[in-house]
Amino acid sequence: MILHRSIATSASIYLLVTAAGCWPFAPGGSEGAGGIDSTASTGGNVVCAPANCNDGNPCTVDTCDTTLGMCTHGAVQTTTSCGKNGALICNLHGECSDCTVDSQCGPTNDCQTSTCNKTGICSFHFETLGTPLPTSKQTLGDCIMLVCDGEGKPTSKIDNNDTPEPTEDCTEGACDLGVPKTPTSQIGAKKCSDNTKICNNAAMCVSCTAPNLGCAAGLTCAADESQCGNCSDGAVNFGKSDINCGGPNCVACAVGKKCSLNSDCLNKQCTDDACCDNSSCGECISCNVPPNAGTCAPLPRYQYDATCTEASNRTCNGAGVCLTDTLQTCSKDADCASTKCGPNSKKCKILNGDHCSSSPQCLNNNCDSMTQTCK
Repeated sequence: MILHRSIATSASIYLLVTAAGCWPFAPGGSEGAGGIDSTASTGGNVVCAPANCNDGNPCTVDTCDTTLGMCTHGAVQTTTSCGKNGALICNLHGECSDCTVDSQCGPTNDCQTSTCNKTGICSFHFETLGTPLPTSKQTLGDCIMLVCDGEGKPTSKIDNNDTPEPTEDCTEGACDLGVPKTPTSQIGAKKCSDNTKICNNAAMCVSCTAPNLGCAAGLTCAADESQCGNCSDGAVNFGKSDINCGGPNCVACAVGKKCSLNSDCLNKQCTDDACCDNSSCGECISCNVPPNAGTCAPLPRYQYDATCTEASNRTCNGAGVCLTDTLQTCSKDADCASTKCGPNSKKCKILNGDHCSSSPQCLNNNCDSMTQTCK
């Protein structure tokens, strides 16, 4: 508020200058005859509140005329002290007078300015309601903004744009009605300290995530989200158990295809490392005998399996039976997987044309070193 004295007449007539306009008054009375008024109606409809009528001047009484919807600012008694530490005195015009420097008038801060003019009169200015305090006074990321209350004091208001900085991967900075939050990021968001990774549905940083986020066109994300791969490239890779199938990342395999786990197979039956039409085949019978992979068939002669072992001195006879192994003691031909018990040695012998590694294994005691067969 600024008070101006009119010199057009001998009477002490003043103009009160406010945001609403200029209003004549004579000190000590009502409008036109003494009182001080401030706000005018806008479109004939002004509503004022006592809190909004404060003009910052300690030498006026600030009230709201609820009938007229106008603020009034009448002068206080001339004996009223004002200024810093009450060192000044209010005059009959509702002014804090006799100052020589600004600091005598009162505080000056981010929301209020007190000044002393050349005639020794104090004036007071409040920053408008909602004026932000300087950045140096704000706390970044607390979802709150410090502002002026319109009466010379700081206050706070919710600022949902003042979001906190995320401190963990796959989190976002957000405000919820003035409360800082760090919700998890959306699936696929690049909110990782390693900017080559993305966020999955568990708020963890991964190379890719289902369905194929983070993968180039045509590639599939691995089940462990560690890599992208191709399930139809005609190769055994990307965790596949056979060409284009099996493993945790691609479709299950048909009967006859290679497998490691039941889950690699469409029928959930992985037997002898092949997707099999049976869950088990028995001793010296396997589901992985070419060209019959996928169906139980006898193991070739002289092969071992889980129960028919070299350590037990036995081997498969090629017809699905486990019998005495080569060079082991026998009493008759039927004892031997080779079907031949040496008549003199009483040791099982390999027949001519069968594979050998040394001559004593052969019935005729002759293993061809070139062909590694008995002759």
